[in-house]
Amino acid sequence: MKKLIFLFAIIFTLASCKKDNPDPNPNPDPDPEPEQEIVISPKTKPVPEEARLAIVSVDSNFNFTIMPGMPYFDTLKAGDIMVDGVSDMAPNGYLRKVVSIEDNGKGFKEIKTTQATLVETCKKGSIRFNSGDIKIGQIKKMELAKGVTLKNLKNTDFTVFDFDVDKSIDFNGTKVNLNGNSQLKMDLFFDFDWSVEFDLDWVPISINVDLFQTGVEVNQSSSLKIEVENELEFDKKIVLAKFYITPITFFVGPLPVVFTPTVTLYADMNGNVSANVTVSASESFD
Repeated sequence: MKKLIFLFAIIFTLASCKKDNPDPNPNPDPDPEPEQEIVISPKTKPVPEEARLAIVSVDSNFNFTIMPGMPYFDTLKAGDIMVDGVSDMAPNGYLRKVVSIEDNGKGFKEIKTTQATLVETCKKGSIRFNSGDIKIGQIKKMELAKGVTLKNLKNTDFTVFDFDVDKSIDFNGTKVNLNGNSQLKMDLFFDFDWSVEFDLDWVPISINVDLFQTGVEVNQSSSLKIEVENELEFDKKIVLAKFYITPITFFVGPLPVVFTPTVTLYADMNGNVSANVTVSASESFD
């Protein structure tokens, strides 16, 4: 499909795949072709390590103050895209399009920038990302439903999330009781192949998506007792917990991509725990 959009401005919400009850066709392409070659646009200018030494300061809008005499910055011009990896200055790297370069009258250069997008920098690209088992240390914030408790383990890097559940909910007169325990692991995957058509000035005019699949996989071992009063059939799902995961940075060639997932866990009336993942992916440093 071709769309005149920036794909990473979209929010994706997908259901989980569960190992204990596998979907007969869990992925649109379970064995995708090898990752395609990364082709960077000529306006994309990776910052060499030595050029970082010339950066005096970076403000919150990613405007740079630069010492003179560094060849990389001497050849930089408006419209070029500065690309840098993870550093103390930018924990998640950055993709910044140069708006203007001016002398500040004090012997330094002032470079004003704006956020660039992945499709502006990469003519052809591929992502194969899997988080592995999510660790408790990667959880930035956790919201547990009333009656749900997470067992307090000493090792902050544990990957098995162990919940005790004891809660009652009233759905318009239908009372539901949940009681028991659930132990689970979670991991996230994100696969994306794309190519971009540029005009003569290297401005993207269309995007072709060859592969896109993302989601959260839950490996669950639980014993949940579900009781429903007043009604024989009840198909609601009940939220158990919501996890806000610390942004994860990975790279497409030299290009940093920041992946910010939120995972919501549900219990269904059969006692199974499933999950939805809301994925916000962007090139923004935060």
